Parts: sequence; C-alpha cells; structure tokens
Amino acid sequence: MKFDIQGIDRRQFLKMAGLGGVVFASGLGCASAKPDDMGYEAAQDEFFFVQLSDTHWGFKGAPNPDAEGTLPKAIAAVNSLDPQPDFIVFTGDLTHTTDDPAERRRRMAQFKEHIAKLKTQRIRFLAGEHDASLDNGEAFKEIGKRVRNGGTKEHEIQQWFMEAFARENLLTDDPPIVAVNSNAGNPHYEPHASHPVPIREGDLVLLDVWGKKNTPNAVYYDITWMGFVGGALSDRMREVFEIVRDARDTGVRTVLDAVAAGRRIAGWEVDRATRGHIQKKGYGDYFIHRTGHSIGTDVHSNGANMDDLEIHDERQILPNSCFSIEPGIYLPEFGVRSEVNVLVRAKSAEVTGKIQREIVTI
Repeated sequence: MKFDIQGIDRRQFLKMAGLGGVVFASGLGCASAKPDDMGYEAAQDEFFFVQLSDTHWGFKGAPNPDAEGTLPKAIAAVNSLDPQPDFIVFTGDLTHTTDDPAERRRRMAQFKEHIAKLKTQRIRFLAGEHDASLDNGEAFKEIGKRVRNGGTKEHEIQQWFMEAFARENLLTDDPPIVAVNSNAGNPHYEPHASHPVPIREGDLVLLDVWGKKNTPNAVYYDITWMGFVGGALSDRMREVFEIVRDARDTGVRTVLDAVAAGRRIAGWEVDRATRGHIQKKGYGDYFIHRTGHSIGTDVHSNGANMDDLEIHDERQILPNSCFSIEPGIYLPEFGVRSEVNVLVRAKSAEVTGKIQREIVTI
C-alpha cells in the first residue's frame, strides 16, 4: 500500500488489520534534515508512523473472541505496508491486567516475542498504568499489604519511601507526600508522626514523590499518582480524576503540538489550556495552584513555570528543558492531582516515565 502523506487512507489500513480502532497510521511533515533524537537521518522532508494502542495481550472475553489473534494480525498488517513506517509507537496497556505477577511476566514475555516479528524495529512505548508498574507499583502494593495486615498510617508509608530511597541510592530534598481523603484536598499537606492518620479500606490515597539519582548533575523526577484502597470507588471520585487526567493531557498536547509545529510557547499558555478544561467542567474554583514548575538538578528549577494564576509567566519553554504538568481538584472531602514530567527537545517533546490513566485499585 502506498501512503499519501497529505491524506492517508486509514480505513483501508484498519480493514486490512481487522482491528477496528486499535491501529492508527499517520504521515507528518518533518522540517529537520539533521539526525533526530531517535538516531536516524531524515533523508526526506516526510515521514509516517504507525500507532498501536491498548493491545491488552492476555485478554480473553466476549468483547473480542479473537483476542489472541488481534496482535498477530496487526503485526502482519504493519509488515505488509510498502513502504515500511519510519517508526512504530505502542500506547496504552500492552498486556491485560492481572494480580498474578508470574502471569504478568509471562504475558509481557509473549508480547515481546510477537513484536520482535515487526520488520520495523524502531519502536517506542508509552505504556498504560497496567504495564507502568508491576503489581500496581511497590508503594501501592505495600499500602495494600499493610492495610490488610494490622494497618498503616500516612507517615509510615512516607518513611517506607525514604528507606527505599536510601536502598536505591536516591536523593530528595523533602520526604514525599502521602495523603488520604480530605488530606489529599490540601495541596500543601505533609504527614507527620505527631499527627498519625490511618489508611483504611475505602480511602483515596495521593502519593506525590520526587527524587533523583545520587550522581553529579542528576535531574529530578517528580510525579503524583492516585490509588484507592478497595474496589468500590465512588462515581464522584472517578469523575474528578477523569477531569484532572484530561486536563493534564490537554496541557501535554498543548506543549507537544507547539514544539512539533516549531511555534514559540510560553509557560502561561500551558496553564491556561490545562486550567480551561477544569473550568469548563465546573471545578475551576478548586484548582488553586499553578499547573507546573520547572525541573532540573533542583526539583523546583529556574526555567519557565506553567503559570497563569500566581503570575503570568511569559518565559519561553526552551529546548532541553523539563517541567511538571500537575493539575488538581481539591474538595473538602478529597483531592485529586495527577502529575507528569515533560522533556522538551529541539523539535519534539515527550512525557518522561509512565502516565496514569485510571485510579489504581489497591
């Protein structure tokens, strides 16, 4: 199949793959004639890629009776393309979620065996939360284990983090935030042993963690994830999380689109786009801080902040800079924040690390 860069026939490709909406092919203009960040020469001014989303390898069920055949069909469809895509991007959940760590590893090994058959081996992954942290992440796993075996408190999980940092030779300027329910509704909350707060079944848990390697000129990584102890997440919690998540993604898209188009963008623009989504959903009064901050060798660095609230930050977002995008909604009964880090290069930008798509069940 020959792709027309101006108007790719995606429907024909989807029909070929027999996958519905799981595959997306795109052709994009590329202005650079220099080696790009993926390590290959831009021999022409056009390129195209294939995106495969939410493969959920290991799923079995009525919604897709041919689940085991879906990924092989997608790979065969991609391999039949002429010319081959310049690169392939996998997004969303690569494997289907399971509470059995051995089964998770088996599914991931099988997934890797399948994608090794792709002719194009320039592959990038933006995995979903099921793949992002095995067994829901060690911290969430630890919370669940302690809650169901004698109980635990916010500051005890904070201390668990600090012990883990010491084992892994990581540095942080302050301990992480562990906050449940109404405490998560305070963006400046800090847990203390002098005021112990238990974590129980039915609690919403906010984890805000930042750290860096103990090496010269190491750069911080600063993230916030949400979890829920138990299975009966309320509709209100889910609604608020989805609003925050989508606002976060709006901010990220604003940056990615501007950088890809070669357009100058300032910090305030990212805040306005992110905040605008929350305002449209009726929660604008509950988003009470800037959208993000510059990140470098200090967790709060000296570059452009994503801020159109505290100040109107007109500083340009520069290549080779990093910053957070972390909108939140803070209600009296609970709060939700979702934080990712964005790295900007000369002609592209990306979220570093994993991206939370739904509240983790603890």
